[in-house]
Amino acid sequence: MTYDATTLLIYCCAFLLPVAILICLSLFVLTRGLHSLENRLIAFICCCYMVSFISIFFAHLQPTIHPYLTNYVHAPIGILSLSALMHLAYWLIRNLNQVRIPFAPFIFYAPAAAVFIGAFFAPLPTTGFENGNIWLQNTMTPFISLVYSLSAILLLGLLGFASYIALKIRRGIQKKMFYYFSSVLIIIIGAFYTVEWLLPPQTAFPFMSMYIQVACILAVGAGMVHLELSPSIANRYRELITVAPIGIVILDHEFRISEINDNAREPIEQYGVENIVHQLFFNDLSLNHSGSIYDLLTKRGILTNHIVRMEDPFSDDAYFLSVNASILEEEHHYFYYLSYFDMTEEMKQQQRLHQLAYEDQLTHLPNRAYFIPKVTNLINTLKMGTLILMDLNSFKQINDTYGHKIGDYVLQFTAQLLRDAAQPTHELARLGGDEFVLYLPDSNEAFAMRFVDDLRTRFVSNPFQYEDLSFIISPSIGYAIVHADVSAHFEYYYQLADDAMYVDKQRIKKARDL
Repeated sequence: MTYDATTLLIYCCAFLLPVAILICLSLFVLTRGLHSLENRLIAFICCCYMVSFISIFFAHLQPTIHPYLTNYVHAPIGILSLSALMHLAYWLIRNLNQVRIPFAPFIFYAPAAAVFIGAFFAPLPTTGFENGNIWLQNTMTPFISLVYSLSAILLLGLLGFASYIALKIRRGIQKKMFYYFSSVLIIIIGAFYTVEWLLPPQTAFPFMSMYIQVACILAVGAGMVHLELSPSIANRYRELITVAPIGIVILDHEFRISEINDNAREPIEQYGVENIVHQLFFNDLSLNHSGSIYDLLTKRGILTNHIVRMEDPFSDDAYFLSVNASILEEEHHYFYYLSYFDMTEEMKQQQRLHQLAYEDQLTHLPNRAYFIPKVTNLINTLKMGTLILMDLNSFKQINDTYGHKIGDYVLQFTAQLLRDAAQPTHELARLGGDEFVLYLPDSNEAFAMRFVDDLRTRFVSNPFQYEDLSFIISPSIGYAIVHADVSAHFEYYYQLADDAMYVDKQRIKKARDL
């Protein structure tokens, strides 16, 4: 079969021009993200339609193969493309957590599989020429009629599916997308049927359903790009920031907030601190006062697991944040990336574990495990101070006479007297039983003697009282002076203080006997 130039030009415009458009669309969506399923589906649908158009084009050049291409290529590929279009719509909806269909997406490809199998058992159509040997028409076999009916059903089903979901979706862009798709589908179908109605009698627009389908996929692709339903890398980056389980903030080169997600806003809403981000960035809120995040970033360029303590302005409570930060450079401008999460509960739990390990549960004073390493470090560092050791005289007799409950109250009362006497720089602990210890850094013997005399006066002037019971607690006190010119361990000074306390205990016992 030979055609003149005009006929070939018509064929090229009718069948190869859509192929060129489909190639451009598939390449464009793939450049926006090869790993995106929706982009791969659009490219696959475009390829299906390209195969259909090219097969029909060659069928017109060689009409003898037209029945085979119709049954084995055009009909199955057309249904496959519609199945993939249904899969695309379902995938976009599934991402929104709006709907779940059993056996999806495999159920969408069942019609395509049925048509592929049925094509090999269906009779081949015969071909004929109409309208001046321009359009090649098939005889309408039951199989071809079934394929066209199935195409119409799938198109109408897709229209109803999209319209229903559009009514269910509440999010702005996605809702707009499905309204857009439904409207375009209606307009395209209406336009082609209008053209069919306007054509002269006994004249039909060839392959009208396929053109409708191609127009739909072009509309879907344009809508996804325009409405950013299939996001680019930048949009995916913003989406990742939005859904991240931690707070993320990006400050521009003028320290203005350019990106912030909901988890970063939580502390602002919870604690009412409108400028929390700038406080966090510029104030030294670290537990060890190592500097502000800005200062540390300037020095190091990156910050990892930096713990800061934030004050609640409306109460005496505090909360803790674990901060990661880094500096980003783009077009000669610096951007500051902060990510943080609330670890107040973790810090409280850590504090509870610390109390269990280093705090005496009866008196709430530090215990031996805390005191000895702490004072050992002070002795090695300052090389000067006073270690004071104290226990209670006749404490066993108090327990035997009044019971262990009163004995516990006596220990708590003693601990409070020692707290009142100690200064903020002094270290105080209960070593066990009725034995208490203090360390006075940077103190000499004269200061130690005054401090011990003050302790004795406090015990005499503050008798222990519980209901009708009242008595004066008698302590035995010994101390050892830490000298800078003497290199010794904690045990050495502890033994000196213990010996001095024993001498004091003997003195008190002798005075009591007299």
